[in-house]
Amino acid sequence: MSDEESTAEIEWPSIDDHHPLEEGGPTARAGLSYQDEIVVDIFLDMIEDATIQKVHCETHDDILIKRVRDGEEFVEYVQVKSNEPDTLWSVASLCAKGADSVCAKSLTRDQHKETARFRIVTLRDVNSELRLLTYPCYGPGRETTCAEFGSLSESIKGKLPDLTSEKGSDIEYWLALAGKLSFASLVERMRAVKKEFGSKSGSTLKKLIYNLFDEEVGNGSSVG
Repeated sequence: MSDEESTAEIEWPSIDDHHPLEEGGPTARAGLSYQDEIVVDIFLDMIEDATIQKVHCETHDDILIKRVRDGEEFVEYVQVKSNEPDTLWSVASLCAKGADSVCAKSLTRDQHKETARFRIVTLRDVNSELRLLTYPCYGPGRETTCAEFGSLSESIKGKLPDLTSEKGSDIEYWLALAGKLSFASLVERMRAVKKEFGSKSGSTLKKLIYNLFDEEVGNGSSVG
């Protein structure tokens, strides 16, 4: 039997019916789309908050925000987590993998002259033991003197003992200045900003945000 005859006998599947050999792309793209939405939200902050000087993507962290307030420079290191399991975030998941954990990687970003701030952005909600991290820094329920703060600090130290940054900052420092962002109202916020600035000639930043807005709401959302 010739090679041509052998090949002719094989019933090859249609590409329409064949399961992809690899599916990492859609998963990665879903994560990047979520990160894009967070960046848009930060760009909206930039319009309203004059203290924000720069926003970097994929440099020292997923997102980096540099602020100047009363002459002091701050940098906020933002980690975006979107491909996590369908479970609530907990101390165990925050500290999983030790030195490579979300918490450890976040704190160790503190190695520059600017004052460090931290943010963890997740698709999944947190359980009760991490609820404190969803409150504004130093706001009600987030006081460093409250019992919940002390309890959470001890729980994390139990998982990551002796963890400090190169500048000597410890878990208490990270807990005091780390926050979780919910972007559930992002589309509504984008609509409001576009309504306010849409008829005005704007900066390149505003035009970029409008383009991102149109792209984001076009992916499953409608504008009334």
